[in-house]
Amino acid sequence: MNTQDAHEILANADRRHILTELSENDGFTTISDLATILVIHSETRVETDKALENAKIRLVHNHLPRLEDHGIIEYDNRSGDVILTASETRTSLLDTAEEGEAMATETAEPF
Repeated sequence: MNTQDAHEILANADRRHILTELSENDGFTTISDLATILVIHSETRVETDKALENAKIRLVHNHLPRLEDHGIIEYDNRSGDVILTASETRTSLLDTAEEGEAMATETAEPF
């Protein structure tokens, strides 16, 4: 994966939350759990049926297919399982994320 693609994927907060959730749960989660995570990290932070449904729609129609197209995850819409792959693409993406965090920390102005 080139750096531009990695930055495009990591530019979205929802996708960063998805990758964090997968990393913290041994590479496995469900669409329902991810929807809850996205709602918790949203501006409203209120778990309503409507908010969860909207989060699931964003996951299934945008974020999960995009991550799968880049070889970062595999998911099954019927079972709801989401699995982090063990690919070089994923490793490259996570390395890019770490580099970005390090650069942000170095350039952050002290208060």
